[in-house]
Amino acid sequence: MIISFKHKYIFIKNRKVAGSSIQYILKKYLFDFDKDISSLFKLHDHELEKSNDFNKKYLENINIDPKFNQHASLSEICDYLKINIQEARKNFFIFCIERNSYDKAVSSYEFSRKKRKPDGTLKCPYLKNFRDMFDYPKLIPSDWNNYSNNNQIFVDHIYQFDQLNYLIQDLNKRFNNTIPDLELSKIKLKSGYREFNQHQRYFTNETKNAVNYFFQKEIQYFDYKF
Repeated sequence: MIISFKHKYIFIKNRKVAGSSIQYILKKYLFDFDKDISSLFKLHDHELEKSNDFNKKYLENINIDPKFNQHASLSEICDYLKINIQEARKNFFIFCIERNSYDKAVSSYEFSRKKRKPDGTLKCPYLKNFRDMFDYPKLIPSDWNNYSNNNQIFVDHIYQFDQLNYLIQDLNKRFNNTIPDLELSKIKLKSGYREFNQHQRYFTNETKNAVNYFFQKEIQYFDYKF
């Protein structure tokens, strides 16, 4: 999550959409360290081993309680700023990233089942297969309520995960900036957990129906296809 008072934008950080990578890039190119606010980064597993690859300046928390939810909804961000959603939309360009729900569910599963605690033990040892994830709602990355209110979209733009290059191009245009096109290929936070690129390989009829249930609103609104 980022609130930029200098550039007048709010970045809502949804789950499993390269949000950490985009947050890092935003802090590198479109962030005022004296004024702006960023939620805390939490590096995981293999990232800790190569943490020297990342500039700690862009990983540090700025001007906010470290416990503040990095995946906070627009409503929670407005509560923090003590303004209503209408005021936020008037004063900030508000955006986020979303992803095909079937692909997003698989990404969350692979991430969750391979995460480890500081002592090296698995954080979610109960995840024996993809089906198991749907018994644990906290692991299901439906973020519809992050950017909507009463089922009405309340952000200015929702970029799609498979079009992140367009996001970079659009931000450069909006903010008269020059984020390099190749920056996305250099910054890969929260990645490297997945075995298969094609999400269809993970699914049965049961798990497909589970995604249809938990992500019903996203699938309908964005017309996501299996």
